[in-house]
Amino acid sequence: MLNSTIRRAIGRSFALLSFSLLAACGGGGGGGDPSYAVDLSPKPLTARWTDAMVVLEPVSVTAVFDKAPTGTVYPVVVMDAPNFVSETVAVRQISGATYEVDLTPKSSLSVGVHTGTLTLKLCKDPQCNAVYALTGGSLPYELTVSAAMAVSLTINGVPVPDGRGGQLTAREDDVLTVDISSGDTIELSSHAEVDWVASTNNQVNNSITVLSSTPTSWRAVISGPPNAKDLSVLAIPKDTNQRSAQYSFFIQ
Repeated sequence: MLNSTIRRAIGRSFALLSFSLLAACGGGGGGGDPSYAVDLSPKPLTARWTDAMVVLEPVSVTAVFDKAPTGTVYPVVVMDAPNFVSETVAVRQISGATYEVDLTPKSSLSVGVHTGTLTLKLCKDPQCNAVYALTGGSLPYELTVSAAMAVSLTINGVPVPDGRGGQLTAREDDVLTVDISSGDTIELSSHAEVDWVASTNNQVNNSITVLSSTPTSWRAVISGPPNAKDLSVLAIPKDTNQRSAQYSFFIQ
């Protein structure tokens, strides 16, 4: 039976998971403390998400020991406290000397790449005042947080409402059609960095005159005859793990 407890330390967290196992040979034997080796996978540990996610799924790490620890042993996962939620650590025995540990990154991490190293220790007591020799217990990790696709629309300096008290915003896979007047100034603001692709669908009477363009903003004057509908702006995220958003404009 596995029992989980948590102990905190300055700048990092210790997730303690106590269990009692007997080796296949039946007992710990003599000749001093045993030593162990462990294979951790995946290595490195990687996870990726966008800053729009409020709750993150845990990531799983498999630990395969060269032999089952004997007696009462306290495996300790030393985690970087700023990057992981220590209270959600969970451990499962898969079979024999194979275990799986669930670790949950913090959803509040800023956009960017967060790296570090997790360390597994085999402690002799709950306070980890003494440890067994263990090789292979270091696990580098890389957590990547990307800005979520969210492209908001402003027309002639006025934010377009979404009908729910906010600003109209196109997200991944959205194709939003908006009615405008010929000569309106259209401004798009993207939370994520994107490439902008404007199209008149080769209609000679339609025009899109770009006034400014950056990876997070686009501004142009759109003109055309009444009922023109072949005008669009596609926002293609530079992060290839995300999908595009599009605005189509219908001239009244």
